[in-house]
Amino acid sequence: MEGEKFDPSNPKYKKVEDLPVAEQDKFTDVEGGFVQKTATDKPGKHPRKIYASDNTYGTSREEEAREFNYYVTNKDFLINEAPKLIQDEDFYKGIVPVAEKLGVKERDDILSTLESLSRILLKITNEFDEDALPILKAVTNSLIQFKDVSYQVWSHTVCHPIETYGRRTSFLDTPQSREVLTELVDESVKRQKEVLDLGCSDRILSPIVTYNLVEAGLDNLEAPFRYKPESLGDSKYVAILKNGLGDEYSYNIKAFLDSNSPLEYYRLILEKGSELPSFLTPERQIELLQSLEKHLTREIVDDYVRRVYHPNGKDTTYAELLQSLKESREAHEVIKGVYVDVEDTLIQQNYNGRGLNESLVEGLNKLADEGRDIIIFTGGDAEVLGEELKRLGLPERFLPVRSKKDYRGKVLEVLVDDTPPEYQGFKTLKLLHPDDSLF
Repeated sequence: MEGEKFDPSNPKYKKVEDLPVAEQDKFTDVEGGFVQKTATDKPGKHPRKIYASDNTYGTSREEEAREFNYYVTNKDFLINEAPKLIQDEDFYKGIVPVAEKLGVKERDDILSTLESLSRILLKITNEFDEDALPILKAVTNSLIQFKDVSYQVWSHTVCHPIETYGRRTSFLDTPQSREVLTELVDESVKRQKEVLDLGCSDRILSPIVTYNLVEAGLDNLEAPFRYKPESLGDSKYVAILKNGLGDEYSYNIKAFLDSNSPLEYYRLILEKGSELPSFLTPERQIELLQSLEKHLTREIVDDYVRRVYHPNGKDTTYAELLQSLKESREAHEVIKGVYVDVEDTLIQQNYNGRGLNESLVEGLNKLADEGRDIIIFTGGDAEVLGEELKRLGLPERFLPVRSKKDYRGKVLEVLVDDTPPEYQGFKTLKLLHPDDSLF
């Protein structure tokens, strides 16, 4: 329609030559679509596809593209004027124009605006353009200066762009943004000491712990933590955290505060009998225990395994755990079927005592009706559990119960289990939790 505003995202436009002649010199073709020419000045590791014939990256990637487009379109203002504007004016006069240039709508809540700005700028500085670091520092400084809320509220805002570690939007992702993060950490420590309030300090620290352990891997356990701001060693701050955080929930944070290297950290974890970090897969956990065996006594490792690992509800030894890992790694023969554990999977504890996982049984019936093989198996007494399943009303079509020992060294097509297969000596092509849908 005549007078209609030009919209490059209109699906009728597939490449630059499809655009109105007056608009073509503003864009350049890329694989699968086209972008504004300014978006290719510093394409970084992942060039943005802003307008495309097919959405290769998905909705979130398209949104990132548009955010980056806001930046490159207003780069001169954002780099040369925005930092001074933010620093010299009050929050609303300084922040709002910058937010608008980055596509962030003005909000009544200035903290939310600052958080949104920091997320966008982290994507840009961490992945595309280090020239944007001064404006990221200015936005972060505004966050540090903001005093009109409780520590609980302030720390909740601060923790969000740290928790995105590993997704290119975290203060932990690059050296330059970690430098900025140190100022936030120092301010958090300062405020916490003033108010004696935990706030969301555990959510600020947990990603920092994870970052250090991931960076160390299994080969640099003795080296000092790569990133641990000096303020985290403040004795008053450490005392507040230790007194306020429960061991079961956050012993990993306490161990981090009390150690200077991953090796010291893991020693404290093992001696305490706390669980290893959840980001480690079961296989990596066993590999870590093997690495720690080079530095700690076998007795410490053995005792930890005895206290913490109970595959299928049974005690196990370190040697048995290593043998299970060996058999699962060497497994190659794929056997068809849906394999279902009994204890805490098919039979679960509820308010009436032990009962069938009805939603799981319903799903198994549907799969059986479709001709799928269903194998119920256990690491316990197959005969005793088979009788209990009968009493609980499990259809005869799924019986008898078989022993998991018969499947060691195999690759199961589908496994429904609350215990990782690596701890049991087999693999699976698809692992489902007892409460997951089978469809």
